[in-house]
Amino acid sequence: MEKIAETLTNFLLESGEIAEEDYQIYKYGFTVMLEKGIFLALCLGFAISLNKEIISILFFFIFIPLRSFAGGLHLDHYITCLILSVLSYLFVLLMSNILISPEVTILISVFALMCISLTYPVENINRKVDDKEKKVFEKKFCRCIIGNYFLVFLLFFLQKSLMLLTCAMTFLVITATMILGKIKNKYKNIMV
Repeated sequence: MEKIAETLTNFLLESGEIAEEDYQIYKYGFTVMLEKGIFLALCLGFAISLNKEIISILFFFIFIPLRSFAGGLHLDHYITCLILSVLSYLFVLLMSNILISPEVTILISVFALMCISLTYPVENINRKVDDKEKKVFEKKFCRCIIGNYFLVFLLFFLQKSLMLLTCAMTFLVITATMILGKIKNKYKNIMV
């Protein structure tokens, strides 16, 4: 990824499209774009091949905001991050095939959302957050949690068992990555 991002950034620099002082910003932007693009392409491919497009959309609808505001495990290398991310995504897609009663599923969802709330926040050494940002993130996190409780109970009352199960499995993945993130931070002596 780094080499491709470097090549793209060098091309822009040599063609006069960007200034020298913006080089690192563009290189970082290209790196992130390529990494996210590969992940999304893999996920799209799996969703289409498994005929789970709606489940996939629901996964990202829940996962992206919660993970963004709550934090979680950050791995040191792109390839390990990609593998864990794809495996987590596949776990949710494949678990949507199991049969669990809606009553059990809603209990799993409530338990996982409580765990997420109790584990919040999981900070990242690469993204320091000041007190003002913490307050903004906390408000957004609370809105996400409340919105997810609402979504879970709505799906339960509408008897949308498959979507409810998808929510529960996504919450479990987020819970697991948050706990692993806390453990990693403690191991690396990053006090939160």
